Amino acid sequence: MLHFVPSFLTFILPFIYARPEGIILPYKDNKILEYCKSSENAFYKKNIIQSPWYLFLLILLVCIFLLIFLGLIKGLLGLCSKSIGELGLGLLVDLPKPIDKYREKSLLNIPVQYDIEGWPIHPYENERSVRVFSVKTEFCLNVIFFLACPLALCIHLCKLCCEKPDTDEYKKGCFCNVSMLKMNERLKKKRKGGYKSVRHVDIYDDNDRNEDEDTKYVINQMRHSQLSLQKGF
Repeated sequence: MLHFVPSFLTFILPFIYARPEGIILPYKDNKILEYCKSSENAFYKKNIIQSPWYLFLLILLVCIFLLIFLGLIKGLLGLCSKSIGELGLGLLVDLPKPIDKYREKSLLNIPVQYDIEGWPIHPYENERSVRVFSVKTEFCLNVIFFLACPLALCIHLCKLCCEKPDTDEYKKGCFCNVSMLKMNERLKKKRKGGYKSVRHVDIYDDNDRNEDEDTKYVINQMRHSQLSLQKGF
């Protein structure tokens, strides 16, 4: 009799179904199994939607794709318009920056010229109408622009909050500006008095203390530059 037990179980088990509650029901046409699978899928979908972490990841991915899409649009527009392409890139890259050669094909063999502020300019028009970046570099920067721009702003704000201004350099800068203002005012007064050539203009009055202060400042600056040159060599 015992040798009939295995064959009996193999014959009976496909027709029964055991639920977690312990109830045994007939198993026909896989309907119960399909019902359980559908209920499990609904259960997992419900948990995914209600879980805050899944919602956070979903919103984060949507925002990332949206920002990349906006950067892609800006990059495509930048291929047509230089002003749109370079708009805001100073937040990601230190500008102005020197370039090895002009990016325009018509200006490849011409030496690069710069304006007073260090921006490359057109050699014939003397305007900032030339590209600072290559087309590929500008397009890649524009694609990640809307992703990297908030991060760059946060880093810049952290630097402003953490770094303390150098009081010595600030005082020197103020002294230079005040000295230049005073010199310009005196030049204007002297010119009104009838002096036409700047070479013969005496910007200091007799027994003027500012002349000694300016002379000392120039001498100190020359010494500092000499020391820095000696350290460099």
